[in-house]
Amino acid sequence: MENDTCLVRRRPRMRRVFAAKIEGTRPMTVFMYEGHGAEDDWHRDIAKYMSIRHPNIIQIYAAASSNNIHATIFHDDMIPFNHFLDLHRDSPLLTVYIHDYCNAEFKAVSHFFFLKFKRRLSQCECTFWIRRSTGRLCADLVPGEITYYYWSAGSSWQAPRQGIKSLDIPDQEAMVVHSLTLAQYHKICDWDLARPRYILIPAGTTVTLGTVISCSPDDYLGDFVEIAFLPDVLRKAFPDSWLLSDGAEGELAENGWTRFNAGDMVHNSTTIWLNLRQHLHCEYWLSQANHIFSSLKISSGFENYVVVDDIEFKIIIPRIKAAHLSGFLFLCPPKDLQTGPSSFRWPSCPAYWSLDPSGVERLSKKDAARLGFPCIRLAAEVSTNSWDAMIYAGLRQFHRGKGFDPDSQDVARHLGHPFYRLSVPSVYDENREQGTYLEDERSSPKDGTQHASFSNLSSHTFAGLTAGGETTGRPHLDEEMPVLSRTFQIVMSVQLTLILFLALASAL
Repeated sequence: MENDTCLVRRRPRMRRVFAAKIEGTRPMTVFMYEGHGAEDDWHRDIAKYMSIRHPNIIQIYAAASSNNIHATIFHDDMIPFNHFLDLHRDSPLLTVYIHDYCNAEFKAVSHFFFLKFKRRLSQCECTFWIRRSTGRLCADLVPGEITYYYWSAGSSWQAPRQGIKSLDIPDQEAMVVHSLTLAQYHKICDWDLARPRYILIPAGTTVTLGTVISCSPDDYLGDFVEIAFLPDVLRKAFPDSWLLSDGAEGELAENGWTRFNAGDMVHNSTTIWLNLRQHLHCEYWLSQANHIFSSLKISSGFENYVVVDDIEFKIIIPRIKAAHLSGFLFLCPPKDLQTGPSSFRWPSCPAYWSLDPSGVERLSKKDAARLGFPCIRLAAEVSTNSWDAMIYAGLRQFHRGKGFDPDSQDVARHLGHPFYRLSVPSVYDENREQGTYLEDERSSPKDGTQHASFSNLSSHTFAGLTAGGETTGRPHLDEEMPVLSRTFQIVMSVQLTLILFLALASAL
């Protein structure tokens, strides 16, 4: 108790983990619960452990309680999954192998859990360990740090019965290459080893799904360079409606616009969004990333090159303060945001207020504010993924081990993936004046589509963009002026000399 405030401070509850050895037994792991409410947590967790038995779920050995300290003892010595992973962090192939092994093990646990309790077990409900004696993944049914994702496709191979307690074996590369398929390796790199980034989009910027860009480390899509793109990557059906955070229902008009009653937005702020996501961009990229980098002579800073995997547009309506405000909010059709096969940007008027139920008479921002309507806020961000040099080195090693040239697009061709094209071909090969395919056109897909890049300014910044997407400022001279041939220059010199001579003669 603090004397000056007369407040009783309660110790925060915590759970400590210890390695222990009970006389006459093998090594054990002890969880100790301390602090206010620790006894309740201890009883609740014991009930979980007693309700299920599985080789990949920690098994209780004993429990004890004394002086407000409560302990649960488990069979075997447990290694935190992250600690085990750190032992092999210098090997990208083994890192991927461990993740895939644990995905397979957890898939078995989740399936068993579903059969017993008729619901799926989420990785968010668990803390993960490696059992030292067997090398098997072991799930603690108490939430902890999530160290990898359980992707829905699962692993197609059976986890080895001997576990992974020792990976210090000769020819590790051959073991990993033999155990995993190309698709498995790429999926683990995508789901488990990517570095996600959420980047704000400036107003007036066109964004293209599937593109690979180099951008600054901050979370704002200002100055960037686009290096590669996928032609026509929007393969899912385009969403035909906006999603609302508070469940408000709008009325869809024949022209595609959606109308909302202002009275439905009185009590809370409303966020309306449109999400555009394609799940395979990263796997397409990983199958041919080293080819792109080698073509562009890129050898460092790999973590700054991100794949645009998701675009989210948000319309935010603050809470309406006037309880009896009469009017309507109109939202444009989602298709109005699409500027190309896979390119998107805000239209000139995505939303507006109106007193007219038909929406024909739009209120200006000034009039809407005067009448008490809140300001319509627009926000947009892209979800991206990147990888470091270690992951790309592992991809190169794995592709070579599978018999492919890592500096080619052979892996993408083998998997049936679309080919990435360079956005800046002049950077790596000035001799290809018209070529944009990275491979011979005979082996590349011919879809006849044109690339809609980030405002079609692949190698420039957005300093000269207006809200309408047009460029401002002085044009680049190297893009405007053709190079004159030597013969043409001689002819022009002779003509200018004759003109000067005639002018002087007439003056005399």
